[in-house]
Amino acid sequence: MPESQAGESANGTTQPTTAPTTPPTTNPNQSTTATTRPRETDLSNGKRPTSHGRSLAERILFVVLILASVVALWAVAVPSLTALIRHRRRTAAVAPNDRVLLAWQEANGALAAAGAGRQPHETLAEHAGRAPGVARLGDDAAAALADLADSAAVASYAEGPVPPDVALAAMRDAEAVEDAVSAASTRRQRVVRALDPRPLVKSNS
Repeated sequence: MPESQAGESANGTTQPTTAPTTPPTTNPNQSTTATTRPRETDLSNGKRPTSHGRSLAERILFVVLILASVVALWAVAVPSLTALIRHRRRTAAVAPNDRVLLAWQEANGALAAAGAGRQPHETLAEHAGRAPGVARLGDDAAAALADLADSAAVASYAEGPVPPDVALAAMRDAEAVEDAVSAASTRRQRVVRALDPRPLVKSNS
């Protein structure tokens, strides 16, 4: 019996042939679409946004607050210390001569702040004659300064104590001179003088 041909079964029927399956080819030039999109990021010049702007504003605000606090403290501390030192000086000046000389010192300090301080070569009377024109004092204040200069000269060179009423008059004359200097000054000049710490340094030296 002849041998069965290839592809035939023993009973003479032909078996169907199955073509081999080949995997689908993928075109390398074909782009694939991602199923999920990446989360969008707001970029500025290729960089992620930072909080540098907010941090800078906060630092500037902090510096401004610090400066404001220093100015406020200065505006309170300097006038308060000046008033305290003035009170202590007046309390310590018990003798009439000391009170007269303190009155002259306070008046001369006000005149010096107005640019009319006593020059080293001037006597008390010479200073009292020159200062009113420089500080723009009125006649009453000029007369008070002249009387105060006379009392201070007596208190400086007299052998004995001056009468108590002379000391009281000297304190009134000094206050009149200080008030006149303040009245002849602008608001800005008064503020600058009130915040000037140099009298405090001189008073403690």
